Amino acid sequence: MWEQDLKEGEEVEGKFANLLFSKGYVNTFRTEGKTKYDIISINPKTDQLISFEVKYDRMCSETGNVAIEVAYNGKPNSISLASCKYVVYYVEEKFYSIDSVILSWLLKDKDKVKGGDDNKSDLVLLSMKEFKEIFDRV
Repeated sequence: MWEQDLKEGEEVEGKFANLLFSKGYVNTFRTEGKTKYDIISINPKTDQLISFEVKYDRMCSETGNVAIEVAYNGKPNSISLASCKYVVYYVEEKFYSIDSVILSWLLKDKDKVKGGDDNKSDLVLLSMKEFKEIFDRV
């Protein structure tokens, strides 16, 4: 299951990198696990380096919720630590994004549930309605 998740995640990262490239972000690179985020790019309007954490929730169409992992094995992850500029989710064949600092702030007081492989992840479940209210369509 983990290997399938990794493969699907890499495919989604590639799709997002291609989307950025099509929007003029010609200096876009996948970090391939070498940093705390998945993609870095230069904003063509500001020439500033921006970073993206890209996530995919393939279960959301079945559950009606988007699961946002905030910790793994009891340790906060890049979303909780806001170590990237934007968090991007691929949901229902569309990309959505939010500033990571804002997302971290919005999630800090939300109830967490255990999930993921061997229930090692702390997750916040957002209904699709709530998710679409706080995330912007890319």
